[in-house]
Amino acid sequence: MSPSTLSLATAAVCLSVAVLQGSTSTGVHAFTSTTTKFTAKNGVKMNASTSSDDLPRMSEAIPFFQRPPVLQKEYAGDVGFDPLRLASNSEDLFEKREAEIKHARLAMLAAAGWPLSELLDDKIAVQFNAQSVLDYSGRVPSLLNGGLDKISPVWWGFCIGLTAAIDLYGVKRARASGPDSDYIPGDLGFDPLG
Repeated sequence: MSPSTLSLATAAVCLSVAVLQGSTSTGVHAFTSTTTKFTAKNGVKMNASTSSDDLPRMSEAIPFFQRPPVLQKEYAGDVGFDPLRLASNSEDLFEKREAEIKHARLAMLAAAGWPLSELLDDKIAVQFNAQSVLDYSGRVPSLLNGGLDKISPVWWGFCIGLTAAIDLYGVKRARASGPDSDYIPGDLGFDPLG
């Protein structure tokens, strides 16, 4: 399997997980278990006042596992899947959802960026009178292909700095939202396509 195919497959899996876990749902509030009403499969309207007695005891995703107590069918796609009990409370669940969205977005950018960089590197290098960083067979530098030494450390520093700034902005935005806010995990207030 080629690296670009592997990147596309990884992005597809991450996107599927993000969608299945309800990362694109609306009405999720930061650091609380309060949400707008969501109709579950069984027709029960779920919200913060719904008792845990109305929930199925077993996970719908893995029927022989018990539903984790923190998963209360508040979010779209909640089928009781957390077999390792990674989220111990609603704040922890919120942080895990935030991380899931970040990782899915990064995977999608990588899936698009890897093949595009192989297609456009020569043209961009000509525009800037620079040497192409593709190897003899037209592959981009990577841990798998080698050639990372051709990339300037200044570029790596810029990438790490930009990534840290975006992440710190997202963390600040998430933590500043109160219980009554309409903050959705992963919402950075940036939507270039409207």
